[in-house]
Amino acid sequence: MNRRELKDVLQKEGIRSDMYDLDSGHESERYTIRESHGVWDVYYSERGLESGNRKFLNESDACEYLLRALRQDPSSRAR
Repeated sequence: MNRRELKDVLQKEGIRSDMYDLDSGHESERYTIRESHGVWDVYYSERGLESGNRKFLNESDACEYLLRALRQDPSSRAR
């Protein structure tokens, strides 16, 4: 799975788009996925801090992890 495919899944499942950032930004209060030098980071960005940072060697594993995190977060569902 890549970020484009992940975005499609998230939209189909009704995950709020303000809960995630798939473009490596530092938007506050959202899950973020970012690639740097061949390593993929997935973390929750809150007030400029990165919490729960997990590193992956490929985009697919990072996307799968982010998908699981968003599915498990009850506040991620559109109301």
